[in-house]
Amino acid sequence: MNTDYDAIEMYAMKKLLLDGDEDHAILMEQYNNRISLHRHDISSHGWFTDFTIDVNSQKIAEKKRLVISVNVALPVVGMETGIGVVLFVENGQIDTLEAFSYDDYLPEYIEIDFEAN
Repeated sequence: MNTDYDAIEMYAMKKLLLDGDEDHAILMEQYNNRISLHRHDISSHGWFTDFTIDVNSQKIAEKKRLVISVNVALPVVGMETGIGVVLFVENGQIDTLEAFSYDDYLPEYIEIDFEAN
């Protein structure tokens, strides 16, 4: 069984952005309409996902760098504390999503525990 990173990242983006303001809505729209993504540095402790966004997409007000995080871990089956996520925004658009383990490791197969929330 393979980990569904797309589903985990969608869940993470909703946690990070859906309860936010107009800027968060713009960033979520960028995510929904992304051109591509690249996952890298996948390890037993986490991974990074870089996004390519259409140059014509709406951007939030010019800010060099914005970091968005939530004080909630994504619940993962078999993990005590789950996965933390941080979204990096560069020049008004989503750039990188970092996911990391609060425990000492990530299981080989990562399954979000949707019943926990």
